[in-house]
Amino acid sequence: MLQSEFTQRVGIHVTSAMFEEIHKQYMESELDKDAFCQQWKRKHMDSATNDMVQQIYLLQMQLEATEKKRVQEREHADKELLAAIKKGNAYADELIRIYDVKGDDKAMREMLAK
Repeated sequence: MLQSEFTQRVGIHVTSAMFEEIHKQYMESELDKDAFCQQWKRKHMDSATNDMVQQIYLLQMQLEATEKKRVQEREHADKELLAAIKKGNAYADELIRIYDVKGDDKAMREMLAK
């Protein structure tokens, strides 16, 4: 039985690892596909659903933690960038003061070309 056939008959999607175990059980049984799926659904649907709900919850928690980390990294990068811009502006202001080129575009271009 293919995983897609199982999904169609039972009405839920399972992970590949879960299907491997289900397929093993199917191969060991003497039931046809429909009978096996009906029996599996009666026996395992609640536990499978609970397992999947737990997996979804864990994935949501991981996603939230990853997003929180990315936000913190972005905030840190923003602070570093802002500090670098302020430092660059301070250097520019100091150069303007030292060379007395405020408002003199030609002098500023010459100073930057050096």
